[in-house]
Amino acid sequence: MMLLQAAFSGTLKIYYLENLTPIKSPKILCWITTIKENHETKAAIVKKTWCFKCDKCIFISSEADVTLPAVRLNITEGRDYLWGKTKTALNYIYNHYTSYEWYLKADDDTYVIVENLKFKINVTVYTLSVNQKDDFLMNIEHPTILRYFLYNQSCEEPVYFGGRLDAEIKNGYMSGGAGYVLSRYALKKFVTEGLPDRNNCAFYNKLYEDVELARCLEKIGVQRGESRDVEKKHRFLAESPEALIAGDDNWLRNWTFYPMGAVCVRHSTSSSSSYTFN
Repeated sequence: MMLLQAAFSGTLKIYYLENLTPIKSPKILCWITTIKENHETKAAIVKKTWCFKCDKCIFISSEADVTLPAVRLNITEGRDYLWGKTKTALNYIYNHYTSYEWYLKADDDTYVIVENLKFKINVTVYTLSVNQKDDFLMNIEHPTILRYFLYNQSCEEPVYFGGRLDAEIKNGYMSGGAGYVLSRYALKKFVTEGLPDRNNCAFYNKLYEDVELARCLEKIGVQRGESRDVEKKHRFLAESPEALIAGDDNWLRNWTFYPMGAVCVRHSTSSSSSYTFN
């Protein structure tokens, strides 16, 4: 008992997950940017690991692939042309998939915890302590903590969420690498108000996708939503878990719009990763 007491240093918190249930689950379409060379590798892994948990999962490519499925669009591939690819993809999605409430964009090297977007998890937090008589005392600190994100948001508001970086433009932009989520109304405004007007959305395709999207959405009145959790920790992370744990994320900490503390948190939604194939 004394050894246990010394190991506790007084108090131990235990997190108990009671259930995982959908609550009026928001309908999410996930669209993944990929290229032909990655269809059988990175894209296939995204499909098998997390994208199937979305209400609809499609891959955007310059080559069709029924096994993913990948939609063939008339686009120029390459990192330098991601803005052109994004405009074409969002226009296609708006004209073919209007029944969804939220539209999540991710790259084929991004991992998304879909459950943290659309499910409720009841968590009971127990505080276990040892008093001077070596008696165990068990108290319930928080009866329930609700972990979900989009459930509390309205898809009829002009808003989008993501990992906000403080660079390039005054109010920052949502990192494309970490993924971002547009509401249904934000998507509508982008296609009907942004794309037709070159003063709103840049016509030139060879530009940074995430920066230009932020510029365009700002001009048409789409707000940057608060994407951090209740503890002000980041949900969308534009770095791999390995880099975050090892501390090799100085560029992200220097660029992030809000200060970063701990990043491996219960409410995290996405992380940009590098896959190794054997």
